[in-house]
Amino acid sequence: MGRKPARKLSKSSEFPRPTKKAKSGGDSGKDGHLSWRFSACDKNGPWPWLGLSDPETHQRVIEKLSGFEQLNPEQIKKTGSHPIEVGKLVKDARDRLQQLHKDDVDELYSFRISSRERVWCIRKQNVMEVLWWDP
Repeated sequence: MGRKPARKLSKSSEFPRPTKKAKSGGDSGKDGHLSWRFSACDKNGPWPWLGLSDPETHQRVIEKLSGFEQLNPEQIKKTGSHPIEVGKLVKDARDRLQQLHKDDVDELYSFRISSRERVWCIRKQNVMEVLWWDP
């Protein structure tokens, strides 16, 4: 009777190592351009995102947020937009964060839309989770 052919084994017992590396935007997005996430918007409370119901105001706000995407952090600061420690927020804002189970953040970011209008966000690297519309 004939012999069974020997099983062929690979020449190396190691898995091949990838030669491509993922490109990154630098320091975990800290110096990268902004992007916006709207899924966490507060739909109730004193500053609901849904309170932005006037179509002209809504368009102006979205265009302004879009413009922030083109700016670096230093340029954004020059617009009057900046982080604010949660402890320095008014009590109503701190209470609302607690109601939303978002009181584990150290600061919110205030984006200046006009002299009085603000969009409030939670920053997660270069992603801004839009929270409130403050007219």
